[in-house]
Amino acid sequence: NRNTRALITLVSSSLMRCEHCTRSHIAKALDAGISSEEISEALLVASLITSGTQLYWMKDDFEDLLSENGQSKPWFVENAGKMGNAWRNLHDAVHEESKLDPKTKELIATAVGCLARCRHCTKTHIEGSLNEGASKGEVAETLMTAAAYAATTQLMWMYEDFQELLG
Repeated sequence: NRNTRALITLVSSSLMRCEHCTRSHIAKALDAGISSEEISEALLVASLITSGTQLYWMKDDFEDLLSENGQSKPWFVENAGKMGNAWRNLHDAVHEESKLDPKTKELIATAVGCLARCRHCTKTHIEGSLNEGASKGEVAETLMTAAAYAATTQLMWMYEDFQELLG
């Protein structure tokens, strides 16, 4: 739906750290009737998934080096004490009932996993999106929207400077 697409473009531009695009997409989202709470939740989902990609991109390659035999918790929870538990608590809170429905959260997570180039996260959240009722078309559109807006931010993140220097 339009609101989900608007949130995906917003988190994509935020993840790519383009202030110009992020401001524009926040304004467009608000104009479309998306609440500040929904925008905040979308950004928090993106933040969590971005941090998760730092923990999971290496899961398949390095888990044998980071974990102890027989661990029942992820390596970072087991080995990083309070910090690992705090991250896990945030993860659990993001997945609780809130302003955003589970399908929207999974689609946002799919976009972020892809933009962060985390195979584990992208695959996990594509599966999660499908399990929450997204069609393959919606998932493909999410990935293409994230890619398109990420590419656009490459020209817009310093728009004013580019305009001043090259315009």
